[in-house]
Amino acid sequence: YMAEARRKTTLAERKEIVEYCITHNRDYKGTASLYDVSYSQVYSWVKKYDSDGEEGLVVGISALKQKLTDLITTSIGMLQSNNKVLNSEITTLTAEAGELKKQITNLTVLKAKLTDEADKTAMQTTIDELTTRANGLTARITALTKQEKTNEAVISKITPTETSQT
Repeated sequence: YMAEARRKTTLAERKEIVEYCITHNRDYKGTASLYDVSYSQVYSWVKKYDSDGEEGLVVGISALKQKLTDLITTSIGMLQSNNKVLNSEITTLTAEAGELKKQITNLTVLKAKLTDEADKTAMQTTIDELTTRANGLTARITALTKQEKTNEAVISKITPTETSQT
């Protein structure tokens, strides 16, 4: 059966049509004829209803808005979760960098007390290695902090705001 022209249906009508089709042994042709809609449309609605329930019958702007809202909510959750991981790593790296700086300070004081030039050179090599490592940690902390702030900016931009209906 082919309906003459495509007609608009409400969610309630689509639900009624799908339920009728299902309760009548999935008689797509008979259902299409009875409700003056196309066979393919009945088939499509039943398929969507089977996979997504009544939500599968929602069409148009409201369905797109809901999908967008769901996507935004998921994205916000992922960004917040990512920020917790970033924050934890920043805390760990900051503590490690702090310990390295203490070691560098202690070794610098100790080096000043040394009299043998070979010992001073060896100590300076160790100090330089620790300084390089501390600088690497500081750079990583800076990059992670920047990512965390970027995530927060994105969250604030995509978080839906309440708007009044006029």
